[in-house]
Amino acid sequence: SELGAGTIYSYFSGKPEIYATLSTEVFDLLHDCFRSAASSGGSPEEKLRAVGEAMLEFSEEHRSYYDFIDYFMSSPGTIFPPEMKARIDAYGARVLTPVIDVIEEGLQSGEFAAVDSARSALLFLGILHGVIHFRKLRGTLLTESGFEAVYQQGVEAMVDSLRAGGVART
Repeated sequence: SELGAGTIYSYFSGKPEIYATLSTEVFDLLHDCFRSAASSGGSPEEKLRAVGEAMLEFSEEHRSYYDFIDYFMSSPGTIFPPEMKARIDAYGARVLTPVIDVIEEGLQSGEFAAVDSARSALLFLGILHGVIHFRKLRGTLLTESGFEAVYQQGVEAMVDSLRAGGVART
């Protein structure tokens, strides 16, 4: 049997709640991808490279989910009431946990200079998110292999910044 267009609203109070529920699902998927990549073994630098690769793969293999996140991250406003936004932001912050843990591991081993691990994790993912937008330049400004090279350069720049001191502790 087919469902009517309004049937979904018998399960949710409105669009914001639908989007909030979908957000948590996407955040869970991303967290699992990053956690798996960060558990791949190797040095903290190698683990960060693996997380970078996992983010790129997620953006390609789960394009609709990635576009969903991108829409809400790049939108200047918010459709969520303040209390719902705060809840979603807190839930989404756990996506950073595997990256923070790898940076902390690098700090403890002396591989990374003293940095603010949470801020550095946010910058790491934010910069890679931005570079992923350059994918649309394949075949024009960037050849097929050019995008991957630019993306890897972004990953390496962030790893280098952590080695060199990255984002100072505040």
